[in-house]
Amino acid sequence: MKKIAVSQEGIETLYGPHDANLKHIESLMDVEIRTQGDELIVEGTRSAEQRVERLFDQLRELRESGYDLTSADVKTAAELVVDDPTVELRDYFSKDGP
Repeated sequence: MKKIAVSQEGIETLYGPHDANLKHIESLMDVEIRTQGDELIVEGTRSAEQRVERLFDQLRELRESGYDLTSADVKTAAELVVDDPTVELRDYFSKDGP
């Protein structure tokens, strides 16, 4: 089990409407995600949990650098991390796509 702290700012975008983004990440990465206050509780294999943590760390960094994340960006980011766990989302989103 991995606990990931999330900022309340922009949390609606991260989670998506009716937690759609979290459900998408769960299905892509074969994990279970629960919300608990300002934390996500992630359960799955160790490598899957680490991918989810990396995803949310990078999404936080994007937001902190001024990037205005959309719900679609969160889904795209999750897919990119699944395809390549070493991807740098900042590089992808700063150039507006591949």
